[in-house]
Amino acid sequence: MSEGSRRVETRRKERRWTPAMTGETGLEVLDGILRESAPTAALELRRVPPAPNLQERLGSEATADEFDRARALSHEDGIPFWHSVFRLGAGTPGGVRQQVLNAALYGQATEHYATVTAGSDFVARAEQLIVESPDGNYVVATSRVKHDRGERHFLMLDFSVKERWIGATQSAVGAIRALGTPGTILSSGRSFHFIGDNLATWEDYSRFLYRALLLVPLVDERWIAHQLLARTATLRVSPNSQGDVPRAITHV
Repeated sequence: MSEGSRRVETRRKERRWTPAMTGETGLEVLDGILRESAPTAALELRRVPPAPNLQERLGSEATADEFDRARALSHEDGIPFWHSVFRLGAGTPGGVRQQVLNAALYGQATEHYATVTAGSDFVARAEQLIVESPDGNYVVATSRVKHDRGERHFLMLDFSVKERWIGATQSAVGAIRALGTPGTILSSGRSFHFIGDNLATWEDYSRFLYRALLLVPLVDERWIAHQLLARTATLRVSPNSQGDVPRAITHV
């Protein structure tokens, strides 16, 4: 058994992945884990209001050309956007501007929306809350769950690798195998997300995230940093602007 597997709390009853599970939404995957691991648990949903874009945060200091070049570099070479911004800025006489560095530390605020207890109608209740959320807000499920054994966390992870790359899916699968934690990979239409099969303490989950940082840039290090600061992770469960929600594509 790998180091990562030993550290993750499990009831030794692993979920069986069947072809019928392909296409499950993130909520349905979370529901399946709760049914087997913590049938009395309560899951928090949070709302995320629209965030100001980068140029709005920088105000008059922003230059469209500066960020257009960073986006082009990111798209062409597969370099994460902020890596591109810093790389280009460090190649100028003045270095990366202070305002840009300050903006890079921005963390999008979330607010408590609802708590949904596990049960036969868990998905339906959560989906109804998503429908009722204010326009312009999207809804995320947090990793934190509370049940009769105390607080535990879903093992969530976001990837940077883009689906349009030829080896993207296999790279994401390989990353999860390297981490030694079984679970489900979901597609958001642009990149991938992961939900582990079993619940973990925060200590074990944070160790999982620290180990995942060694796989940058396949995984999203900025997402990991924000989750570690908040001491809980989030997964979007409401539709994006195209009406898509993360859906399961494979089990590792």
